Amino acid sequence: MRRFFLSSLESRPTRLLHTCSKGRLQHQRLLTSGPSPSPPPTVTTDSSKVWAEKLLLAKRKESTSPVTASSPPCTSPSRILSQFYRGLATQNLDQLWPLYTIIYQANLHTRLTRQNYRQLVLVTARSAKTQRNLHRLLAVIEDMQQLAHPLRRSDFNMLMYWVGGATVPETRPRHLTEALGWLTTMETPAAGSIAPCVVTYNTLIHVASQANDLLTAQRLYHAMLAKGIQADAFTYTTLLQCMATMGDLQGVEDMLARLETKKLGGLVRNTVTWNMLLDCYYTHVAKYGDIIDEHVTIDDNNDGNDDDNDTVEGIGSSSTAANKSYEAKADSMFHAMVEALNEGSPTVPVADAITFQIYIDHLLRQDQRDDAIHTLLESMPQIQPTITMYNRLFASFKSDPIPASSLKLQQLYTSFQQQHHLRPTTETLDALVNALLDQQEPTLALKTFVDLSQQENLSPCPELIERLSNVLEEQQEQQEHQLSHTPSST
Repeated sequence: MRRFFLSSLESRPTRLLHTCSKGRLQHQRLLTSGPSPSPPPTVTTDSSKVWAEKLLLAKRKESTSPVTASSPPCTSPSRILSQFYRGLATQNLDQLWPLYTIIYQANLHTRLTRQNYRQLVLVTARSAKTQRNLHRLLAVIEDMQQLAHPLRRSDFNMLMYWVGGATVPETRPRHLTEALGWLTTMETPAAGSIAPCVVTYNTLIHVASQANDLLTAQRLYHAMLAKGIQADAFTYTTLLQCMATMGDLQGVEDMLARLETKKLGGLVRNTVTWNMLLDCYYTHVAKYGDIIDEHVTIDDNNDGNDDDNDTVEGIGSSSTAANKSYEAKADSMFHAMVEALNEGSPTVPVADAITFQIYIDHLLRQDQRDDAIHTLLESMPQIQPTITMYNRLFASFKSDPIPASSLKLQQLYTSFQQQHHLRPTTETLDALVNALLDQQEPTLALKTFVDLSQQENLSPCPELIERLSNVLEEQQEQQEHQLSHTPSST
């Protein structure tokens, strides 16, 4: 027997716990505590430590606050359905799902039409890609199948994308297996023998690429061509990315050459594909540059063995030449895209924010932070910087012993404050405050922590809370020590 703790339509934050029974997800709702008191609108440097102590205490209380359960509301079937229909219009799954849970418990889901279910599927598909929402989506699909509501091709494509690892940070082989299973289901007579389209194969090739399964990606590519389905730019971009991820840059070069021979080069002459190629080339340079350094170390340790030295020297020289070639090609592509952005070009795609992000990441990996900062502040006037750019640059200052870095970090933070379209995130808070602490700027770090926490209500990680608490304790001990050694006036 199902048991649900159902919620009213409160606006307080909620958390759903998932359990599984008889093949269907059950959901129990727990209410978290209310928001903590916020500090006053302005904070001065003198009061930073006081407000830092209050904020740290509030954050700790939030993480340890008890939870309470709510009881299900007693409403009539007509009112429940009416609330559900209004919930569909909000397009808010977190508000809509408790209503659907009530409907299912009362066995009122049989009154919903096929159109209602399609709207519910659409709302779920547009929601955040989380495991909780994936379970919700699969529950809705199961109900549609039990009620004999047919699934459309777009529904199957969406399912392949969701089960194919969209909700997890790293795609595993089982995600690819589940996605291929939905392809088989789609083509069965029970599902209406729905024929796949280019979107279907692109989705599966993308899942295979994320799982680093190049053979399956190529097999799917040849299967779609055998069925007369023409590949598009997304298909080739995904295949190129898969080959590059596996380290097969020669395969990337061969495919690009074949496309040019077939006069299909225009399919990959776009900003998305060029950004992918830039990222692959620069990633290859960083990855195999470390391997070359290891070979050089081996070479230094084998001075007495001429045969080993010759072998290592040959590997190192050839790898270094290849790396320089790929880096030069990537640099040429980047500068051509920037030139196309400034002056226009019919044959070269224009650079966008992702293009500059890839280039800045490459400079940081090459320990060229000054050039990366210059690129951000001076070289992209037509592109709005992203929060990710600042987060990466802030993080690069952590554990940096160079004395002049503190001024550069403060200059970068000043530039960030002038970007009114950017909203700091928890990553911004953690990276910036930790960097300031590493630069021996505890007072500025505390003030920055208070300012960002106050403006955006950000929740720092526990490690940062602990570190700031230690800083406050050290400053308090120093003050007490100074007071104890100060001679009293008569």
